[in-house]
Amino acid sequence: MRILVGAAVLPALLLLWLVYRMDKIEKEPLGLLAKLFFFGILSVIPAIILEKLAGSILESYRGGDGMRAFLDAFFCTALVEEICKYLAVRIGSWRSPSFDHRFDGLLYSVFVTMGFAAAENLLYVLRIGLSVAPVRAIFSIPGHLAFGIAMGIQYTNEKTSALAGNRHRASGCRVLALVLPILLHGFFDFCLMSGSWLLSAVFFLFAIALDVYSFFSVRRMSRSDAPNRAGCPGIY
Repeated sequence: MRILVGAAVLPALLLLWLVYRMDKIEKEPLGLLAKLFFFGILSVIPAIILEKLAGSILESYRGGDGMRAFLDAFFCTALVEEICKYLAVRIGSWRSPSFDHRFDGLLYSVFVTMGFAAAENLLYVLRIGLSVAPVRAIFSIPGHLAFGIAMGIQYTNEKTSALAGNRHRASGCRVLALVLPILLHGFFDFCLMSGSWLLSAVFFLFAIALDVYSFFSVRRMSRSDAPNRAGCPGIY
């Protein structure tokens, strides 16, 4: 059992540590980060319930397999999971006095996302077995990290815009904080669900692109970290 838990959770914790190290200016309270990680774990519960509900609705769909895979990937999975993650991030950190630098929003989102990924990974490993752990460690968990980074950048932009009193930009950033990870997550899952050999090949290239995106986005946010005073700077 310890081996199963370790194989499921350690990849997410490793990625957390790597991102946490990039918070150079002011380290966030460990209690707040632990709470966000726990919120990420808890967000799996409503996600599972809503995914089962959406899946039962999708069962009545009589269209082609390709469209079914598209609806399953984008609406039954990506939409549900990313909304649950965003709500966990916002409830857990929006009013925190520690949310005072631009890198903070990315870090908060990553902690929630990795909590979600660790819990989801543990469920897969316990149900299927240890054989699934390496594949998920290489693809699924880094994928969730990239989705969380996309959300976190726009979550920070939302916060800085709100503090600047620009409600219009804050609303736009809030939409992007949901839409961008949903699109990335949906396409990630659709490539796997489609059954197409071409999209399976695209999936590997897309997974590599997400890893590159994660690396450079975290580095750029770390280097440009500053107090939350400016308005929404746009999409990174």
